Amino acid sequence: MGNGKLHLATQNKTTNNSPNIYGLAPFGNQLDEKRAECTEHFFKLIADFSDVWVYWINADSTLGYNSPACKYITGYDLTDELFSDIHFLEKLIHPLYFKNLKKYNEFVESGLNISHADFSIITKTGQIKWIHHYCQTVYDREGKYLGIYAANTDITEMKKLKELFLFNQSIVQRIPDNDSNGYYQIYFDGTLKSANQTFLRMLGYNSIDDLSGFNIEEHCLLSPDSRNDFKNELLKHGFVKEYEFKWIRKDWTIVYLKETASIIESMSWDKPYYQGMVEDITERKLIELANSEAHSNRIKTELLKTEFLATISHEIRTPLNAILNFTQMLKGEDAATVVNEKNEAIDIIVTEGERIKRTIDLILELSQLQSDTYEYIFTEMDLFDDVLIPVFKIYEPRATKKNLRFNVNRLLTNAKITVDKQSVIQIFTQLLDNAVKFTSAGRIDVSIYQNIIGQICVEISDTGKGIREEYIPHLFSLFSQEENSYSRTFEGIGVGLAIIKKHCSQNNIRVDVDSKKNVGTKFIITFMGNTPSEDEEIFY
Repeated sequence: MGNGKLHLATQNKTTNNSPNIYGLAPFGNQLDEKRAECTEHFFKLIADFSDVWVYWINADSTLGYNSPACKYITGYDLTDELFSDIHFLEKLIHPLYFKNLKKYNEFVESGLNISHADFSIITKTGQIKWIHHYCQTVYDREGKYLGIYAANTDITEMKKLKELFLFNQSIVQRIPDNDSNGYYQIYFDGTLKSANQTFLRMLGYNSIDDLSGFNIEEHCLLSPDSRNDFKNELLKHGFVKEYEFKWIRKDWTIVYLKETASIIESMSWDKPYYQGMVEDITERKLIELANSEAHSNRIKTELLKTEFLATISHEIRTPLNAILNFTQMLKGEDAATVVNEKNEAIDIIVTEGERIKRTIDLILELSQLQSDTYEYIFTEMDLFDDVLIPVFKIYEPRATKKNLRFNVNRLLTNAKITVDKQSVIQIFTQLLDNAVKFTSAGRIDVSIYQNIIGQICVEISDTGKGIREEYIPHLFSLFSQEENSYSRTFEGIGVGLAIIKKHCSQNNIRVDVDSKKNVGTKFIITFMGNTPSEDEEIFY
């Protein structure tokens, strides 16, 4: 082809009388030229309408024929300058594959009559494609070189699919079996395609053959129906992240697995499937479940404790009021006639009765706080005049009786705050009660001032027994106790500072504590603002 005539051609240059025949059509003296032209036209017609890019290079190294499919594959027209010489294929090859082309040409030049190879080319628009190049050297019956026949097929899509297929086939082997993450490939019908050893060990199996022949999702999932949402999300988005499932191991124990998966666009000859990375979270899940159960039990215990506190407060307070009233009545009637010893005894009864009453009041208050029935009423008041002075007057006689120096210092002019008065009084009552109770010698100082950012602060310091440093973080815990410490507001109870903690939270108050055993303790109460805080702030 190229001179307008067909030739009887062989694929090998022959030296004998029985060559391998190859050609477009047999042509000899017995065929007339007209028939040859018709046959040539027929084969050109086939090439013109084929999506295979065919070209012929004549014996004189000119381009004899170039099929229209070259534009479909390369983007270049038949008349483009690219085809002005026969080395156009080299100009199309991607630079990364020049070495491959050079090696290929060496094979051709070595006398190889038929050769083929895959090449990556760059089209006229810059697109990268893959072609399968088939090349054959053609000779006539007498062994005369006629030219080169070449056919190029676009295999871009097939190449992509093959690479994807090979990648998915090898990905399991590329994930180390000693890795903590499992890997699987599962068909959408539930059968296992492949898996690494880590995933198999998670389910208690030694080989993938142990899981062949049945639906792994129905066989190994505790709730197979729960897999439907997982698959639907995969089909919808192509990817799902951190789904948790309960799987059944070979020994019938349960294992918790967290899966992240992606759908794979399968080859036309393969069923659709998805691949996933798997993490064994069984240990963590069991801890979470245990903690959840423990938390639930703690809530139940707290509720029972609250009910108990409310009940015991009611059951003790009622008869105690009767005892106190009767004692006061008895003391009043006999005041002029009883001896001093009797009066002292009655005073002790009254004092201890008041102490018990105060304990019960604390228990009742704690019960209200625990059940969220304590009502906070926020009003504006003067912290010094309305709170500190009244509480100071209650404890000054007790401090004097113990020969303690008890001072209140006002270091600011405006002490206006908006708080719940009763709960703030309770805060300072508890702190001063502890200060007097656990300070046997020395002094107690109360100072009210403004800090550098204008917040009102009250500092209460004493020279009492102090608190062990390691115990301070537990100071405000409910029912927490340390012998001779501030947490034991009343013997055997330890609720006073827990109440302070709750009241400080609701009044948006910050508490700073500094203490040293057998030296003393300092509390700084800072009024942060008028909005109740969500979390208590206790600083040590």
